[in-house]
Amino acid sequence: MSCSRTCRKAAWLICVWASSGPYVSNLAAADTASVLFPSSIYFQVGDVGRNAVGNPNPVMIRFVKAEVAAGRVLRISVRAAAQSLRPASGQPIAAANISWTASGATGGMGFPGNLRTSTYSTVFQSTPNPSAGGVDLLFTLAGPGGRIRAGAHTLSLEWKVESVLP
Repeated sequence: MSCSRTCRKAAWLICVWASSGPYVSNLAAADTASVLFPSSIYFQVGDVGRNAVGNPNPVMIRFVKAEVAAGRVLRISVRAAAQSLRPASGQPIAAANISWTASGATGGMGFPGNLRTSTYSTVFQSTPNPSAGGVDLLFTLAGPGGRIRAGAHTLSLEWKVESVLP
């Protein structure tokens, strides 16, 4: 499932979305952008001793129609909406076991990272005065081992889009 949202407001733009709906804070009047990102990812764990690749694969982050103040960039960040992935049954897996790589960035630079619940991690930063761009992310779940059951494990994501000075 993907979300497409438009941020509107000014001098600097901060929009935060979770799978349950948009959350917007500290917006002013002039900056805008339409952003596409998934509200959740899932992992089909076949062997608990091996890494699993997230779905969708890749996670495509795109923005269009961006209008930001002169010299500013769009920064897109993510964090886990919960401490652990929702399993079909059995023990949950900690969200901290998820990392990503970035590729195919356009209009800026993608960043690899590790998912956290307490802070946002930057996945993309545009060039100054962007109009469109994005990045592809490949999420990986480290093999959890232990008493985890194979099957589908899902995690909701929270995204933050900011207009900042680089």
